[in-house]
Amino acid sequence: MKKIFLILLFITLGNEFLYSQNSDSYVIISIDKKTSEGFHKEQFDSWIIKINEWKEIDKKAIYPFMINGYTRTDYNECCKENELVFFNYTKNEKVKLDAESLSSRDNLEKIIRDKKRRVQVIRKKWKSGKKQKIMVYLTPVKGDFCFCSLKHSNPNVELGYKGQIALPKSNFYYNNEFWDQEISKGIIKYDYTDLPFLSLQTIQ
Repeated sequence: MKKIFLILLFITLGNEFLYSQNSDSYVIISIDKKTSEGFHKEQFDSWIIKINEWKEIDKKAIYPFMINGYTRTDYNECCKENELVFFNYTKNEKVKLDAESLSSRDNLEKIIRDKKRRVQVIRKKWKSGKKQKIMVYLTPVKGDFCFCSLKHSNPNVELGYKGQIALPKSNFYYNNEFWDQEISKGIIKYDYTDLPFLSLQTIQ
């Protein structure tokens, strides 16, 4: 019985190791912006980098990342139909995620919460006395994400972004090896304040 248990354990560990080696690598960008004045004194935003597409000073590998605030219908639109449409809520909307998707998302949120590393602090000050502090955190991960076209059905709203968006899917691992790779240097130094501030989780 003990031998069977050990064999099963080695198979499980082996599969996880092989999966982590073959999974695509990403970096989650978490931006925390605090402003001394205004209605939104603290805002959060998330983006994701496809490492295999990254070129220094190249925005094409950076996508808005919606880690929460989406429905099951949104998830299906993005992951199955390759198109996520905002402001199209209907009576047939499926809100609650299935247990597997919810568990995977919670796991990723925990990884980000526990492993994110602050790489930039930007401070701004205006003549009026207004102050702003922007903190940028990076979390390198491996796993599966859905990338799809972002559209919306409200002609009176401008999102400030056109292109693809990412949603979390499954099988997430923390990628500690990223910090020792040469490519990490350019990603750490990139000026993320140039990205449009979307806060996608709050606009649906």
